[in-house]
Amino acid sequence: MKGLSILLLFCFVALAIGTPAVKNVGIKWNSSPVYLNSNVTFINDADSKYWRSSDSGITWSQLKFGGNPIVASHIVFDNFDKNYVLLLQSTSTAGGASKVYISSNQGETFVLASFTGPLTRVSASPKTSKLLLAHSAGKIVMSKDFGSTWDVVNSADKQLYRLGSRYYLAPFWDPVTGGFFAILDKFGSNGEPCLTFSNDTGKTYTKLITNAVEINSTPKFTYIGVVDTKNIGKSFLYVRSNISPYNNKIMGFLECSFPFGDDLIANDYRIIDDGDGAIWMGVVFQGKSRYGSVYVSNDRGNVFILAKEYVAFSDSFDFSPLVGVPGAYLANIVQNIKADNSQPLLTQSWITYDNGGEWSRLTPPANGESCPGCYLNTHGLSAFMDTSRGYGPFYTIENGPGLIVATGTIKPSLSTQPKVERIHTFLSRDNGKSWSNIYVNGTIYEFGAYGSLLVMADCVIENTKTLLYSFDQGKSVQSVDMPGAYDVINIVTDPENANTKFVILAQDENDVPSVLTLDISGSDLPRACADADMIDFQSTCLLGVQTTYSVVNEGVRCVLTNKPEIESAVICNCTIDDFECDIGYTRTSNDTDPTLTCALTGSSSPSTTQSDCDNGAETYTVTRGFRKVAGTKCINGVENQYNPNILKCPSNSAHKKSKGWIAAVVILVLVAVLGGAGFFLYKNPDKLELIKKKIGMSKDTKYSYIGIKPNSLADDEFGIEDDDAQILNDNDLQDDDNF
Repeated sequence: MKGLSILLLFCFVALAIGTPAVKNVGIKWNSSPVYLNSNVTFINDADSKYWRSSDSGITWSQLKFGGNPIVASHIVFDNFDKNYVLLLQSTSTAGGASKVYISSNQGETFVLASFTGPLTRVSASPKTSKLLLAHSAGKIVMSKDFGSTWDVVNSADKQLYRLGSRYYLAPFWDPVTGGFFAILDKFGSNGEPCLTFSNDTGKTYTKLITNAVEINSTPKFTYIGVVDTKNIGKSFLYVRSNISPYNNKIMGFLECSFPFGDDLIANDYRIIDDGDGAIWMGVVFQGKSRYGSVYVSNDRGNVFILAKEYVAFSDSFDFSPLVGVPGAYLANIVQNIKADNSQPLLTQSWITYDNGGEWSRLTPPANGESCPGCYLNTHGLSAFMDTSRGYGPFYTIENGPGLIVATGTIKPSLSTQPKVERIHTFLSRDNGKSWSNIYVNGTIYEFGAYGSLLVMADCVIENTKTLLYSFDQGKSVQSVDMPGAYDVINIVTDPENANTKFVILAQDENDVPSVLTLDISGSDLPRACADADMIDFQSTCLLGVQTTYSVVNEGVRCVLTNKPEIESAVICNCTIDDFECDIGYTRTSNDTDPTLTCALTGSSSPSTTQSDCDNGAETYTVTRGFRKVAGTKCINGVENQYNPNILKCPSNSAHKKSKGWIAAVVILVLVAVLGGAGFFLYKNPDKLELIKKKIGMSKDTKYSYIGIKPNSLADDEFGIEDDDAQILNDNDLQDDDNF
């Protein structure tokens, strides 16, 4: 609980429509609801019992089998037949039996199956319906009938690798072939652990990479951590593109190169985002626990350059993608980097629309407070992780083109210990180009009706008695009473943000978890949006594409009943925004220069793909100091000026592979935190639970939870220097009007 109280009076517009209903349904929630579709959703309570709703979370019934409540810890949906639902109650002992509850009618009824021993990380095949993969300690197990029967598919000499005495590394599906990857213990030629691949349900295993000790996968990339046996305590990262795997002898895996040497020791890797053709990797270095550096890869995912330094970090990076806006990201940059752990951090918000090529500050809203020389600074994910704050972060949705909602301040910087009266709620309708101040306090929020509805809860008042909602992007705000005073932890709706029905996860005045429901339907709704209410919203060229959507005109009060569609998508001519300095090069031109200039750094040599010749390629490339931003679709324009030189491979090629700037790195944690970050994950808690287990998060966390070219901004533009970074004490920050 925040223990804060604000005595303020607010005026709300009273409109002649019905009053939405808020009800407490009597469930003590344990995790966020999981949606099967826009209507059917499931939630796990504090006693690990599952509940089901068929009306978007408004009414709930407890799931039972044989008259008894179903107790389970994991839920799985089939990727093809959405009628199939699996609930797992795993035993903790090798001799016990795990209970597997299976439904073929979207969870209305279940049958019971079992497996002798524990079952861990059950996952559905990305290629075949009803095919499941899991493991039981060191055994790999599969089911071809969605859990009714199970088969162990590895023999005693092919057991899964165990990380120390802690846990076995789970096998992962290969989204390209439908087979699976597994790290097997003592399977290498010298008895070391080895990454293997099976495409015949475990009958045979192909050796790929020895000394593999970590594995993770997303739809776009697969990640492998590999121990460096020659340098104890160091290791390497291998990556494979799942969209267009490189043609080599190890199924497209490539060793990653990072532009830092042995003087920097990486303690922690976080995969922030990899949805737009490039990997954004956050790295926390030894001794720097409150901020880190963010690196961006090429389209193969293996060569990284520095994108942003001093990005705020607290279990997650304050670095967020604009969902649905390719190449656009927001980063919170720490200003007082020498502040110790007892002092608050000062951060500034920067936004990019070209995969980190250029960054700019957020323009303060015209209806905000007057503050010459100030900018809008918004909270990131770390504000969620801190239960004493719990402010809503920078948030976008796939089906709300142009819309962003955030909390923050209009000051030169944002303190992690701000005065609460300075925190407001802001909204943008044009992907962050301009902003409006829509609420006087900090809030948590969710969009519904494809962005035409915004629901909020005050997160400054300790126990609020009302919810807030708006059908005109915050121009007018209405309130609805809750059946008591609650600390609202989360507001959830279906993953498509299509509904006007919401699940409210809260705690009452005694800190008891409570599920409330908000139903805005029927007479509570304004009229449906008509063609006359819509205008065309045209983006700038983002990753080489200029997109036009039809969106609700500003100030119009109506409800969208259909998903916004793309009116047109035009491929743009390439500009310098579609290129960045290659690895080993540093940008020497300014952001305002009409051309991009990059110079070799130190003793670096121009990078080359000559090793491709060893794999049968006829040509290879030699960099001219530039590379195309990963994911851009631009054509023509300045391509000829910045594209690499193409040379013919020599006959009978046999070249040693050059690692260039490959650095020995320490991979202690490899966590995939992707696709819209915190707000995406709270709507997909099955993914969230895996992450929570890895980073030690508890359910008490408010919201459970992912570049600028090197040196393109001088230190003085940030207001700091490495050698004289300003250190301010708590009193300075609380009393200074600049924060």
